[in-house]
Amino acid sequence: MKKFGKRPLAYLRDLSWKGERVSFTHCINVNAQEIKFLSSTKTNVVHCPISNARKPLGEAGVAPIWELLERNVNVSVGVDGSAGNDSSNMLEELRWTRTMQGVRKESTYLKPEKVFRMGTINGARLLNWESAIGLIEVGKAADIAMFSLDGVESAGACDPLTALLSTQARRADMVMVNGNVVVENSHLTFIAEESVVKKIRSFHKILDS
Repeated sequence: MKKFGKRPLAYLRDLSWKGERVSFTHCINVNAQEIKFLSSTKTNVVHCPISNARKPLGEAGVAPIWELLERNVNVSVGVDGSAGNDSSNMLEELRWTRTMQGVRKESTYLKPEKVFRMGTINGARLLNWESAIGLIEVGKAADIAMFSLDGVESAGACDPLTALLSTQARRADMVMVNGNVVVENSHLTFIAEESVVKKIRSFHKILDS
């Protein structure tokens, strides 16, 4: 406001940043009028709850995801990079997406079905790849992630989807990307994980010295 005399979304709108091919990340401080604008222009939003929760004091916040979804804004989920959330764990991000809306007095827990869509088909729509990914259908890429729900941590959930999104996040048992298995028995199939970890830790030692 001090520099441009307008709010961030108004500034971007005036640069013609709007529409189905545009997405805004975070959107913590959007107001009712701005949510209406996002909806009417079919502009997408990427929600990164863990990153938003760990900003310096005064910058943190919880995006009004409940209101965005009520206005039919296409909201997907992102992780904002490893510097913003530490693990880039999509399942953990979805869990926070659901839980953090309960922190706000204006909203409560999101339904698991809505959160699941935010992690799948909504992301495909945001990327303009809805015809190729986001759902398991004939003609689409064979992208599948499988998780075991047999552990004790999932036993108390009332249904499989709630167990997946509301209990402790775990590594995928199997991941297939375009028909190729890239994770099997919870480990990457195309690289030696231990050697990668050792290499990364050696970089940390160099930085600390």
